[in-house]
Amino acid sequence: MDFPMARKIPSATPIEAEKPRPQKPISDKERDKRKEEASKNALLQLTLGRTAQIFGIYSALALALNAFLEAAGSSGTGFESLVVFRDPSVLWLVALIVGLVLSAFTIIQKWDPFAAERRSSHFILSVLAVVLSILFILIVLLHISRQTVLPYTAWLYPASVLPIALMLVSLAATWEGSGRRKMASIFCAAVLPVFLLFTMIPGADNPDDPTKVKSALVLAYLFGALSVQLSGSMLLIIATATDAHERELVKAGDSQMSLLREEYEKRRQAMDYKEKALRAQEMSFATREQELRDYEDEIVEKTKTTQELQLKADTRETQLRDAERQLSVMKADLQAKTEELALRNKTFKEREEEVERLKDEIRDREMKMLEREKELRREEIEV
Repeated sequence: MDFPMARKIPSATPIEAEKPRPQKPISDKERDKRKEEASKNALLQLTLGRTAQIFGIYSALALALNAFLEAAGSSGTGFESLVVFRDPSVLWLVALIVGLVLSAFTIIQKWDPFAAERRSSHFILSVLAVVLSILFILIVLLHISRQTVLPYTAWLYPASVLPIALMLVSLAATWEGSGRRKMASIFCAAVLPVFLLFTMIPGADNPDDPTKVKSALVLAYLFGALSVQLSGSMLLIIATATDAHERELVKAGDSQMSLLREEYEKRRQAMDYKEKALRAQEMSFATREQELRDYEDEIVEKTKTTQELQLKADTRETQLRDAERQLSVMKADLQAKTEELALRNKTFKEREEEVERLKDEIRDREMKMLEREKELRREEIEV
């Protein structure tokens, strides 16, 4: 059996790795430019730290105001008759309006320095804080105007302080790394809604003893004011740190650090290119070896198939010979039976002829008997 010719394996051309280019000497103009950018980034870092502390103070004052309003409304001094001290929607609006204003100022302050990072996580958090503030303010206003009556309003306590927490977390996320002070700032900002989650417990806004719940709400606002103040102060400490191990850079970055990163990225790409070349060669060798193994398996399979076909052909030839032998025997038997049948036909014809002859003789005898009977009758008559 003829086998198909093996396909020719194309030879893989090895990929030549790109060599890293030598570094050019830095000119005085470039060095001055880098120093200027470094000073701008340092000023930006300090400005963001001060902004974080100021926003933390404003947020703490808003939460302290809510604590005062809640405490004055349950103190029994006559303030509870005023709507400001009696309606919880005032607490929600104070926190939401402060969160909206501070988040908007955060976006304005980040707009130019972080123009290339407007799709980063810290910028998205600032925008999300503004969107949530507007959304919750609309919900509260619809609830106040009775256009949309909310059957369950306890969730608005933690939701109203969520924009403030997101604003402080977005400010902390502008710093790179994961230092202790940065993580402490994020934790202090994120724990703010947690203090007010107890209001979502069923029956917390209509308890048997409302004085306990109001005092717990006052403590929650006070602890929240303390936590946001600590969050902003931590960012100011990061911005003004003098020790090298405590200093962290904002994501706008130092220009020298950016250049080092670019150089590191180029070298990493060169290494990746070389690694890809080696992998391509290894893959080429592996492909050739696999193709040879496939051809070997194909030959073995075809050889096995040929042997099976040859065995089947031999078996069929033997069966054909046996069938021919049986056909010859049957043919001889048929001829013998045909001759025997012809002989029987001949004997049958002879017997038929003899029967016809006997019939003729019987007729003749009958005729003779009739004539004799006639003669006897005639003689009898005569007698």
